[in-house]
Amino acid sequence: MAPPPFHLQGVIDTAAQLTCIRAGTADRLLLEPVRHTTLNTASGESPSAIYFLTLQLGAGQERPPDPISVRAYAVPEVLGAEMLIGLDVLRLGEFVMFGPDGRYELMLPRRVHPSR
Repeated sequence: MAPPPFHLQGVIDTAAQLTCIRAGTADRLLLEPVRHTTLNTASGESPSAIYFLTLQLGAGQERPPDPISVRAYAVPEVLGAEMLIGLDVLRLGEFVMFGPDGRYELMLPRRVHPSR
């Protein structure tokens, strides 16, 4: 049985290769790491736990994209959010930024669902 969904604030980072979760958030969710590794970041190398997560971005939409299975790497901080969405997720769809007003659109794949 899958655990209930947990809503959190994330940051899209087009310079990050990987999706990361704040270590404190992983602890609060009682997540168990699947393994440990050394993570290379802009500020150097650091040890990191790896968690398997299922993300559903845009869950408040009428028809949100399908859930995405990802490996999330634990980091101490995430730019004032709980999760950082990296290129490993962004590459699955299309990400478009709209000039100086800072709007963006992230279009992720959806399975074709038969009409009812």
